[in-house]
Amino acid sequence: MRKIYHSKMKNLTPIPLRLEFEIVRMLIRFSMKLFEF
Repeated sequence: MRKIYHSKMKNLTPIPLRLEFEIVRMLIRFSMKLFEF
């Protein structure tokens, strides 16, 4: 699943790993805020 997803992402737009990590960070922060409530 992961390999297919990554290949699709690369085909669509070559996004650097840094940007991916930033998105993950944002998602984690958002989830943490939700859990706080």
